Amino acid sequence: MELEPRGGDRYCNKQGQEAALEADYVYPLLKSTDLSKGRCVPSRSVLVTQRHTSEDTSPIAASAPLTWSYLNSHQNAFQARKSSIYSGRSPFAVFGIGEYAFEPWKVAVSALHHQARFVLVCPHQGRPVMFDDTCYYLAFAGWEEADVVADILNSPPCRQFLNALIFPGTKRPLTVE
Repeated sequence: MELEPRGGDRYCNKQGQEAALEADYVYPLLKSTDLSKGRCVPSRSVLVTQRHTSEDTSPIAASAPLTWSYLNSHQNAFQARKSSIYSGRSPFAVFGIGEYAFEPWKVAVSALHHQARFVLVCPHQGRPVMFDDTCYYLAFAGWEEADVVADILNSPPCRQFLNALIFPGTKRPLTVE
C-alpha cells in the first residue's frame, strides 16, 4: 500500500497507477534505507486502513469513497495474501498496526543494516510517520522522552552492546528477540 505523493490528493502506487485518495487514510512513510541514511523526512506515503488489526474496514466506504474504490479495485491482491495473519480479518486489513503507530514521536531503526542508527522521527505535515516491516520503533506522545531515548540508544555504550549482538552476514541483523 506504498504510494508516491503526486500533489494534492493524487498518489501513484508501485504499479504506476495514479489515484485520488482522501487524506484521512494516507500517512507519511519511512523505510529501512531512509533510516540507515539518517533520513527522517518522508518522501513516500502509505495507505493505512485501520488503527488496530481487528478494526472493521467497511466504514471507509462512507467516510472515504475514493479510498474505498481504490481498495476495491485492488481486492484481488489483498485476497491473494497468503499469510495466516490476515485469515478471518476485515478486507483490506493491515498488519503491525496499533494505537502506538499513531503516536506523534518515534525513535526508529533499520532492521536490515549492520550499523544500528536510531533516528528521532517527528510528525510530518501534522501526521504521524509510519514505517514498513523492515523497521523497528518506539512510540512516544512527547518529544522530550523520544529525544532522551534516541540519545541513550545512540550512545557509545549502547552501540557497543548492540554491535556485540549483531552477527556479520545476517540478512536481518536487528530483531526483537
